[in-house]
Amino acid sequence: MTTKQSQKLLPLGFHNFSLSNFAIAAAVIYVVYTVTKAYSKADKAMAAALAPVNQAYHDLRHSMDGSHKVSAVGMDYYLSHYIDSDYRLDQGAYNIMYQVKENRPFLKKTLTWDLIVKPGYRHLIRQSNIGGS
Repeated sequence: MTTKQSQKLLPLGFHNFSLSNFAIAAAVIYVVYTVTKAYSKADKAMAAALAPVNQAYHDLRHSMDGSHKVSAVGMDYYLSHYIDSDYRLDQGAYNIMYQVKENRPFLKKTLTWDLIVKPGYRHLIRQSNIGGS
């Protein structure tokens, strides 16, 4: 087989590609992979090491600008305002909560078809707020 015939058998652009070029390309890919992996490990280590400094900075900033850390009230507090004495959830509250896709499995799991809280979940509701009081 002549050189011209062998060049015709190879796909476009590969007749000038040699094994040394392949080795160089493989070495470059390996170096980039290794550097990226090392950078990721160093980044995680620095984040862990600087977490206390970061927290102190945020605490100082909060005290200087007069803001405060956000504190959450349990969902049961808000939800209980929309539950009547028969443990039925208000239709408007249900419609609003159902709009958030992440709430749908929870609503289906904890409510009956007529929006009454299932007995297994009633202990999670603050009894003092039942009936909207």
